[in-house]
Amino acid sequence: ELPQVFSILTNEKSGAIQRILILGGAGVGKSTLLQHIAYKWSKGRLWNDKFDYVYRVPLNILLDKDWDSDYKAKKNETLKCLTHYQLVNDLNEDLDIEDMPWKEEKTLLLLDGYDEVAHGRKNFMLQYIFEEIWQHKNIILTSRPNAMDKETAEKFVKKIEHAGLGDDDVMNKLLKKFFEKDEAKMTALQNYLEENPAIKDICHIPVNLTMLCLLWTVRDLSQISNISDLYQQFI
Repeated sequence: ELPQVFSILTNEKSGAIQRILILGGAGVGKSTLLQHIAYKWSKGRLWNDKFDYVYRVPLNILLDKDWDSDYKAKKNETLKCLTHYQLVNDLNEDLDIEDMPWKEEKTLLLLDGYDEVAHGRKNFMLQYIFEEIWQHKNIILTSRPNAMDKETAEKFVKKIEHAGLGDDDVMNKLLKKFFEKDEAKMTALQNYLEENPAIKDICHIPVNLTMLCLLWTVRDLSQISNISDLYQQFI
């Protein structure tokens, strides 16, 4: 359960453990999970007693060579500048960096997609930024497992494997939400998945389930019983 992620993880030296690594394959919902965390915090329903500020930063913005062009005078605050850059883009309005709330001990950073920048680990600028990141106390970082090296993984005290929709109850809740106005289609799809376990297995990945639901509303897929034919329909 998300509310307990920080509170139950403690050790004798540092109290509540603050750095968490979430690993998962493509499409399992790592980015969606971080968005969900940010949303619940913004509504006062998650960790508001622990963090005054929560910022979500997709790390692929580091691939934009010009992202730091407006921050040359703040070389000692690169991490804050990166966060400000993303916040301004999210808000789609001007916000002076001096007006951005930032309290080190009470700021949680949700860093998404380490695998998208891991190939540039030897790049000087990326090294510099990640040196700052590893000094920050409160971090949740997502990555695909194959991009995570041992040295980086050891910087996190807690590692969580995000396997997607592992529980059939969760999958059925999402189906009910998607087909809330057409129960007959939902039931037909549930029966179809039970009859085709190989296809049901790939639907534990949220993006696959979403695509199947969209297709189910416009096409008859009842004769498709293998994954390759289903993917042809996706295309």
